[in-house]
Amino acid sequence: MKNWNDRLKAPGINGVKPTPRTALAIEHGAEVTCPVTMGYHPRTVAEAAKEDLERGMTLSDVAPFWRVLDAKTPTTRKLSFGAEFVAAQRKREGLKP
Repeated sequence: MKNWNDRLKAPGINGVKPTPRTALAIEHGAEVTCPVTMGYHPRTVAEAAKEDLERGMTLSDVAPFWRVLDAKTPTTRKLSFGAEFVAAQRKREGLKP
């Protein structure tokens, strides 16, 4: 089974399961994961990646957070740069908005 990083780096393939909290818990032998933590960390990664893009890094050099967050995910609505970027990247890769 591929690890999370390998699944996220796979271009054009949304390898993350619909219930990442459950999959993550099973993978690490836990019963549950924290929903707050599972929202907080993707947001942190997304904000850092967007800052890197603004500093001149290329899309291929940043974490592809748009493969985990879609335009309707509650975490996406909290991003400082909004959902438009996420939706555009998902569309570019052939993923559902």
